[in-house]
Amino acid sequence: MRAFLILAVAATVAAPAFAQNDNMTTVTAPHGRSIAVSVSDLDLASAAGQRQLGLRLWRAARDVCSFTRLRDLSESRLVDRCRCDALARVNARQASSLAD
Repeated sequence: MRAFLILAVAATVAAPAFAQNDNMTTVTAPHGRSIAVSVSDLDLASAAGQRQLGLRLWRAARDVCSFTRLRDLSESRLVDRCRCDALARVNARQASSLAD
């Protein structure tokens, strides 16, 4: 459930900024690993395009934060926190670009 909430927030906050910026954005984990996400084929004015953007951002966050084998609950929490931080970084970057 939390992943879907993050996904929805990421799509709604980031979508307007992507329409004004390049066709790529980067999802970066707190530990420095990053993945570029393309948005060139998305219609970000549509709900379907925004859902697809959110899904791509979530997948990128999942991939940059796959640094453990999840042997116990504490490692699972670290991965969840990493993913949330990675998505928050994207949202903050996009929000600051809207303010400029």
